[in-house]
Amino acid sequence: MTIALVLAGESGATVSFLDSPHGGKGNTPAMAQGASVRKIRPNEPIGIDYGVGVNGYIADQFRTLVIGHLPDDLIRAHDLSLEIHTLFVKEVKSGIAWSDLYRLIIEKVQKTAYGKYFNG
Repeated sequence: MTIALVLAGESGATVSFLDSPHGGKGNTPAMAQGASVRKIRPNEPIGIDYGVGVNGYIADQFRTLVIGHLPDDLIRAHDLSLEIHTLFVKEVKSGIAWSDLYRLIIEKVQKTAYGKYFNG
């Protein structure tokens, strides 16, 4: 089994029936998920989400690419994501409660312009 989504620009944030942060308009309302007929534009994020299952092992990855340059606000959002990952790696240790890690991350994100968008 292999599943892949390719999404670009604002359509990557389109809500669909899929319980995922990635939806897409799809080619028809009957299958409102994944890429539509809209062409990829320069300087917009392109997301490729792919998963595979073989003999009971499952892998899933998401990669973001751009043809050109990302807008500054998206670069800042990416930088914040890296800061969150770095904080997590620094603070995680045996015996720590997940709620404590989550609280640390929430406190960091709420101090930024992206706090209202953070979904954990």
